[in-house]
Amino acid sequence: MLPLTRLWERAPVPTAIAATYVALLICSGPNLIDPMIRHDDFPALLGDETLYYEKTLLEGRWINYLWHLRGVVTPSWLNFLVYQLFWAVFAACTAIAVFGRDAPVGRVLALALLIVLAPTAFVISLWYNTLIPGLGSVALFAFLATRYPPHVMRWLLPVFVPVTLLCYTTYPVLLLMVVLGARNRDRSLKDLAVTLGVFIASFAAGMLLIYGLNYVYHGVFGVPMAQWRNPRPIEDLAGLWHNLGMVLTMFGRLANVLSFKHIPLLIIMASLLSCAVVIVWRSAPRFGLYVAAGCAAGLGLLSLHVLKTGVDVDPRAAIFVSVGCAMILSMAMANGIDQGLVTARRAQNAMFVAIALHAVLIAVNYSLPRAWQADTRAFARAAGPGTGPIYVTGDYEQLPSAKGAAIQKSRGLRLRLVYLTGREVIICQDHPEACQHLPQTGAGQAQLVQHTGDGTVLALPVRVAQNGG
Repeated sequence: MLPLTRLWERAPVPTAIAATYVALLICSGPNLIDPMIRHDDFPALLGDETLYYEKTLLEGRWINYLWHLRGVVTPSWLNFLVYQLFWAVFAACTAIAVFGRDAPVGRVLALALLIVLAPTAFVISLWYNTLIPGLGSVALFAFLATRYPPHVMRWLLPVFVPVTLLCYTTYPVLLLMVVLGARNRDRSLKDLAVTLGVFIASFAAGMLLIYGLNYVYHGVFGVPMAQWRNPRPIEDLAGLWHNLGMVLTMFGRLANVLSFKHIPLLIIMASLLSCAVVIVWRSAPRFGLYVAAGCAAGLGLLSLHVLKTGVDVDPRAAIFVSVGCAMILSMAMANGIDQGLVTARRAQNAMFVAIALHAVLIAVNYSLPRAWQADTRAFARAAGPGTGPIYVTGDYEQLPSAKGAAIQKSRGLRLRLVYLTGREVIICQDHPEACQHLPQTGAGQAQLVQHTGDGTVLALPVRVAQNGG
């Protein structure tokens, strides 16, 4: 620890970033060689704007669309390294903004590690290709927060909030958490109200910008919900009651993700957080109020969206909640030690348990898609460097590796093979008319059949009908 302490004293920001980045790469090591990519993240990897354009209308992600126009296709592992670097920069710089450059390095790194190893951070990281420009903007904001006081960063919100909103809906809330959590000697209700007011106005300006762009390029002033999301706008009391239930479901799913779907871990982390809230309430109540206000603002926006539209919101959108919990836990440790509310050994042990549990579970979860990655690499090698299409027959859902990797749509297999082979890939389940001329294959293990004169057939196991079903 002594060499790290010396480096921290000489160059705190680079030291914190480097240490956080190394720790993050160690935990995400299983995903570095051949990173897992979700089906709707492939357009960003391949630089195919035609597959992404509808998201400008349906989700308002215009800057992400510009990212698809870059004209350069870089390897997935490089994009993943860049994404993780931006996340490490955000976490480390946020920790420095909270505790200051003169704080002990252990406190800063504890907060940084809790942020980078958050379960919501893992879930959203599987869309790393798409999110690079947005997370880069968030990281830049956090870096500036290490150099400028909170009242200055507050007035940068009107610049950064619209930019990040055009990348990902809840990224602006991360900016708010940085401002509210940063060390501030003038915490007051007035200061909090002004900060929240600036954020809300900036968010509204960003939404108006999205509406304007949608009107100019799509002829729609607004952000319509995609039909596959099964929207259910409120029309009567029954609709209101239904959507209120969906809001509660959203909170339940968030708790499930925050505990890595393990009830014992949920109990442990809830107990630690409860103790931390009590300590912060006694030692730094205004800090706790600021952080709670940031989380409440973000959750309020998500709840309002669900209540209004009746669509599901994935827990990864609430990544700011993990940042707020990390701030409370780390501040409780620091103030509990300084004010004698808890012993240093007890506080440090509790923090070590939280970080260690997250580190192990992050590594385990990054390992889950390994079988799918291996299977698809084997398919690509067997297909070879041919020029014709690859026809995929059978049902990809019958592959055990597809279930382990939670592959949701056939597009995930198609685009994965396009990326690995550079060839056209046709899923026969989706386009049976294009596969009528192919030979019939039976159930069983996946096998490749060379089709004379017309590319390659990848025959996957077929779904076997259940008796009486």
